[in-house]
Amino acid sequence: MKTMKEFNDNCDYLVVGTGSISERHISNLRLLFPKSKIGNISSSGKSLTRKNKNIDYFYNSIEEASSKTTKFAIIASPAPFHLDNAKYFLNKNIPTLIEKPITSDFKSLNVFLKDFKGKQNIIDVGYNYRFNKALRFFKKIISEKKKLGKILSINVNVGQHLSLWRENRNYKMTVSASNNLGGGVLRELSHELDYITWIFGKFDKVFCKTFNQRILKVDVEESIDAIFFNKSGLNLNLHMDFLNSKTTRYCRVVGERGTLILDLIDHSVSFTKLGGKAKILFQEKNVNRNDMYIKLLKNFKEVALKKSKPEVSLNDSIYVTNLIEIMKISSKTNTLCQI
Repeated sequence: MKTMKEFNDNCDYLVVGTGSISERHISNLRLLFPKSKIGNISSSGKSLTRKNKNIDYFYNSIEEASSKTTKFAIIASPAPFHLDNAKYFLNKNIPTLIEKPITSDFKSLNVFLKDFKGKQNIIDVGYNYRFNKALRFFKKIISEKKKLGKILSINVNVGQHLSLWRENRNYKMTVSASNNLGGGVLRELSHELDYITWIFGKFDKVFCKTFNQRILKVDVEESIDAIFFNKSGLNLNLHMDFLNSKTTRYCRVVGERGTLILDLIDHSVSFTKLGGKAKILFQEKNVNRNDMYIKLLKNFKEVALKKSKPEVSLNDSIYVTNLIEIMKISSKTNTLCQI
């Protein structure tokens, strides 16, 4: 049990939030920096009733926590609170890693930008799939352009039944299932929106339909289908869902010379030459999913020390947030929207 005196002590790393992602970050901080002091505060500033054994200090308010943090902070609260939580640390020039998406409220982002755009070198966003080896290999093949030739079409599919996401937790009580807490497939599965932009560049137009068939009995979109277009004539089809009984996560690219498939479940990249058989170009075996989160924190430590640039720029995260809002508008108005 922590004594009241300990509330006044400094921590090296501070995690805002008490959910599953905050617990992961806390465990990884302890693993990476075993001798460091780790602090925790709930996103609402309420007293913590369930205390993590890896935590050294618990604080009574975010104001107090930000004044006691010496190295960097991680904002792992629900998306609607991300920016309000982050500002306390950024006002003190404390490097801040914000969980994805950067916010669920695009309007609040404009105010945040006005105040903190000059500090974007100490802001990063937690799109951990950028550290996935298969995805990075896939990006390399796409960028080299030799194997595929001209890209003709792209199909991206991600889905898993929401009840299977988190063990021993009622999915209806999670952030993912709550609109007020920034849930829904567009926000929760926005890794796909980040990586398609990272690999293929920005698109110009999108048509999207969101669906809630009341299968899960939640107040967020259970699935979406969208098609993106750019000025060069390239199109990308995207499907996301909380309903798939078989976990699915892939990107299939059809090119002039063959088809390239990224499978983020098998952690593989395969290529089928025109008229040939599929050949595995890359496959990582015995994958520990936590490795991506470890690499994320290692990289952000370098950002905090000003030895590296943020992996996900503020502009990258703004684009994804804007894209989510536009996709919702497209669905509501049943129109093709400019991005």
